[in-house]
Amino acid sequence: MNRKIKIPFENQRGTVEILCIIMMLFSAVSGCENKDSKGDDLTLPSYESYFSRLGVEETLAIRNDRVIMKINPEADAKAFAGQSIFSSALDMGYGWVIASINPKKTKLDGLKKMAEVEDAAFGLEYSVGTVQYLTYQIFVGCKENEEPEKILALAGLSENVVTMELLNEHNEIYVMTLNVKLEQIFQFCRALYETGLCEFAEPSFFREIKIGI
Repeated sequence: MNRKIKIPFENQRGTVEILCIIMMLFSAVSGCENKDSKGDDLTLPSYESYFSRLGVEETLAIRNDRVIMKINPEADAKAFAGQSIFSSALDMGYGWVIASINPKKTKLDGLKKMAEVEDAAFGLEYSVGTVQYLTYQIFVGCKENEEPEKILALAGLSENVVTMELLNEHNEIYVMTLNVKLEQIFQFCRALYETGLCEFAEPSFFREIKIGI
């Protein structure tokens, strides 16, 4: 495991913030879609949660009209984002595509089966309306005198960490890049927190920010 990683996006308070361009992209379709729609698949969970650095369990509703996808090869992402199955879509760079879909016509499982899609997950929404998207990175705050390697080993997750970097030596906050599927990120965070050896374990997100235009 390498303890250093060069992160291609700026991290701020555990969130990768993508500003007005995402909101400009999706504002045109938000009025004609029911954000509370669960589609036809009643087996889908309606929310996910993690324990944040505020010491509380944060709950996010699953938005099945929004998706984030990892495209392989990365060079195909722009062309993939232009497909008619998306109400709107944006090539974020590094192989990431965020898109708006009609959940009654386009299913997540169907997207995952497409040749270009390496991984995919639904968008997530806080109670205040902020929409976010998972990445392969998480932030972990260790309790005093606890080592991240010990926490990972206790949770049985050591083999799932590709790289790790100490972000704040005073508070023992690490950013970890994982080799798991996006849909496993919350499970990974909860398993670390439940060891009792960390203050928090939270995902790093792409975030939609509303900007007045």
